[in-house]
Parts: sequence; structure tokens; C-alpha cells
Amino acid sequence: MLVKMKVPKVDILYEFKGLISGRDKQMERPRILLADKSPELLSRVAEILAPRYEVIGSVDNGCELVSEAVRTNPDLIILDITLPLMDGIEAAHEIRQLGLHAKLVFLTTRAEAVTVFACLTNGAQGYILKSQLKTHLDPAIETVLRGSTFASHLISR
Repeated sequence: MLVKMKVPKVDILYEFKGLISGRDKQMERPRILLADKSPELLSRVAEILAPRYEVIGSVDNGCELVSEAVRTNPDLIILDITLPLMDGIEAAHEIRQLGLHAKLVFLTTRAEAVTVFACLTNGAQGYILKSQLKTHLDPAIETVLRGSTFASHLISR
């Protein structure tokens, strides 16, 4: 790993060898956990993400989402609202209560402002409509990973 440090009137280039843990190396590609009840959608999202991100797993219900989030400690979680056993909003709340710092991006068909508000107040940083998956997924992930909030354009009031 090369690190360039700015020193007054001098640029110093340091090379650190063997100091990077396996987890640090993987940070080059953010680790993403997926949650949706549809296996087809999970597969499609994983395929879209594969070139730029590391998809570390996928689950089909809210209870599994919480346990996998604890087990894998992802950088980002993409989840639906309508998950079986525990809905996505409850799962997001539980993930936050457990102290996990994964960014949360909801991918859903629900466009009502009250639903968006419920997601955001339970820890979400992103909200994407499934109808805008191809155009909004990557910008949403990048925006959220930078620490900002992203929401699809077609959300109703």
C-alpha cells in the first residue's frame, strides 16, 4: 500500500508492507448484505453489484437479516420493507439497537412519504424504488457510503 503524505514543500512517499489485515484489504470493495423475499430480485441485485462491491450474503426474512448482520458486520445492507417474520423497518431498528454501523438502503415498491419517513427514522440512509433499480442503485450506494442520504425521485407526498 502506498501512502502519500503532504509535508511542507516536500512530498514523502511511504510504502507499508504486511501491515494491512484481511478486513482492510476487502474495504477496497464495500461488503454488502442483501435482504428480500424474492430470490429472483436478490439474484438480479447481486449481479448488478458484483463488479464493484462484495456481496457477502443474502437472506429472505427480517430475523435472518438481523442475525446475518451481526455475524458478518457488513458495510451496507440493502433491504426490502416487506420481509417475512420481521419487516424491514423492524429489522433496521433492531440492527441500530444492536449498535451495528452498517449503512441501510431500502429497496422497495412503497413510495408513500410516511413510509420513507419511517425508514429514515429507523436508521436508513437510502431509499430506492424497485422500479428505479437499474438507474438508482449504484448512485444510492455511493451517496450513502460517502455519508449522505439518497431517496428516489418518484416518492409521493
